[in-house]
Amino acid sequence: MPIRILRLGIFLLSWNVLVQESPRPAGGGLAERFQQLDRTGGGKLDRHELPGPLFDRLDANRDGFVSEEELKALWRTPP
Repeated sequence: MPIRILRLGIFLLSWNVLVQESPRPAGGGLAERFQQLDRTGGGKLDRHELPGPLFDRLDANRDGFVSEEELKALWRTPP
């Protein structure tokens, strides 16, 4: 369980840095933050919207995009 909490903390810190230029929506849930980063509105994030090693970690199926389902799956995966 502590690994999952650490993983969540690192992710949220990274995510917060990426979205600082935009105001956070009320509620601040995962879906809202995902939409905030999805600047193209395509329902998935590419390397321009989510750069760095975080992208590689989240792109589970290695298709070059991160979907909201891939993001949610990270939290459902046991450590």
